[in-house]
Amino acid sequence: MLHRLNVWFLPFRWGANTYRGCEHNCVYCNARHTHEYLGLPTGEFAHKIIVKDNAAEILDKELSREGWNRRWTVNLSTVTDPYQPAERQFRITRDVLKVFLRHHNALMVTTKSDLIVRDLDILSEMAQTGFLNVVLTIPVMDEDLRKKVEPNAPSIAGELEF
Repeated sequence: MLHRLNVWFLPFRWGANTYRGCEHNCVYCNARHTHEYLGLPTGEFAHKIIVKDNAAEILDKELSREGWNRRWTVNLSTVTDPYQPAERQFRITRDVLKVFLRHHNALMVTTKSDLIVRDLDILSEMAQTGFLNVVLTIPVMDEDLRKKVEPNAPSIAGELEF
């Protein structure tokens, strides 16, 4: 579940993703190549979503191992949006957040989805008990342009509403 990132300019060194593939289908996405090692074409990145249904269980084991430092910030969403449409059905991200809360681990969550509001109960508690940074990405303010560059992402109005 956890993977180390050796990118000097990022404010975190660890990443985690609850899904592989992303339904938002953003034209600027640089993560499409991550499907290649599974033998899937990059064009399937937005259409073939792999659900990590045991993510919370695996993460709990990884955060419990000796030598893990809970102050190490993990970015939940280095390759895919943890609140993409599949999350409404599978709730993997919500389960993973509960694990981060239980371990009081530093966490950054990056999303472009208003679905994150569903988990405010967990996120609020995390913010009070440890480090939490939530990043909401809104790359353009023009809805017509957004539909072209992020065809399946939530509307700008939906993101700004919460």
